[in-house]
Amino acid sequence: MRKKVLLLFLIISFSLKAQHWQDLGNYHQFPVISLCSDSSYLFAGEQYSVTNATLVSQWNGLLWDSVGSHCTLQPRKLIIFRGDLICSACITGAISFWNGNSWNILGQITGSASGLDVSNNELYLTGDFDSIGGTPCSSIAKWDGNSWSRIDTTKWDGLGAANCAVSYNGELFMGGNFANYNNSLNRLVKWNGFQWQSVGNISFGAIAGVNCMIVYKGELYIGGLFNGVFPGAAGNGIARWNGSRWDDMQGGIGDPPSQVFALQVYNDELYVAGNFSTAGGVPSSCIAKWDGSRWCSLGGYCDNGIACIAVYDSSIIVGGSFDIIGGDSISKVAKWVGGNYVDSCTTPIGINEQVQVSELYFYPNPITGILNLVFDAIEGSIKNILIYNNKGQIVYSEKVTVRSQFYNKEINLNYLNDGIYLLQLSGEKIMESRKFILDKQ
Repeated sequence: MRKKVLLLFLIISFSLKAQHWQDLGNYHQFPVISLCSDSSYLFAGEQYSVTNATLVSQWNGLLWDSVGSHCTLQPRKLIIFRGDLICSACITGAISFWNGNSWNILGQITGSASGLDVSNNELYLTGDFDSIGGTPCSSIAKWDGNSWSRIDTTKWDGLGAANCAVSYNGELFMGGNFANYNNSLNRLVKWNGFQWQSVGNISFGAIAGVNCMIVYKGELYIGGLFNGVFPGAAGNGIARWNGSRWDDMQGGIGDPPSQVFALQVYNDELYVAGNFSTAGGVPSSCIAKWDGSRWCSLGGYCDNGIACIAVYDSSIIVGGSFDIIGGDSISKVAKWVGGNYVDSCTTPIGINEQVQVSELYFYPNPITGILNLVFDAIEGSIKNILIYNNKGQIVYSEKVTVRSQFYNKEINLNYLNDGIYLLQLSGEKIMESRKFILDKQ
């Protein structure tokens, strides 16, 4: 009995100390594709629904509840504008807003909408449409709180849709997967008040697009699906523009299909989320931090991508299609509770050093018998996997040769007694260790 009580205490204490993500009720059954917040609520939009129940929900810090009963169309983007919750796709054929009691039409749309962004106290709608609220406009429109207006008469067509818009250095930038009539302008353009222009001789390939943009520390950041788009720079998934030149941010987040879906500034750091496994060469599963000069990993394995980020109650909240994040079984929405914890960081820009880093993930924790091990390493490298008990004795040992970037393995530990163990991964110039708890009861 005393052993069980002690083990339970160790499990609780270790979990509270080691866990960096926390679930918010496991309310959502389907992927969460949009998050936003005000001073009272965190709002979430789901991708699918099996019934006609609303796809938008709200969290008050304790419980989830549905927002109305008529938002049955995939809410691609939720945003707060001048105190109102606005949805880019909620009611068929319309942009809608929540007045506290029901969803109402903000503007009938001809086509489809995908992005909503607030910049300079104005709301920009982007997508693949020809008009909104009776106003002819192509792929982008502006709402000033009273009426819709177009930017100009340019017809955007051919590839897909505009996804985002932001003001930077007195100019309006638009990103997405679109082109003009002769493809001379595509994917990323800026409006100088008179005409649309390309940005720094940027050139995209056939399979490419911009998903999100943000201004951070006086520079414009773009995230999306692209690779090798800048002269002399890799430009993988994310890049920054200082008004005169592009920077690839230490190589970005890796080659396609890796991509960035969301950017969020919090505590003077830029959080980058999407579907990727590295950031600046540092193993970073779905999310990483950028401080203006270096990348840092938040640690832990994420089994699917992160689609959106919001700040609520002074915390970072992420949403996506994941069922595991940080090595913990958390589904669709997670709150970062890891404080200033970072797993690994790159060398700040300006110091010519290479940092070789490996990343070790495992889940669940505590485990009930089977340890699921994942680590990111160079193909062909040899790794030693060791497990120690609390007396420092080796209870498991194996040497493996990595055949792909991510090495996956299930280790059966049912033969061991319950307790705390140390998992160690070692190789040339690398050694990483993690504690875990075995509890088979």
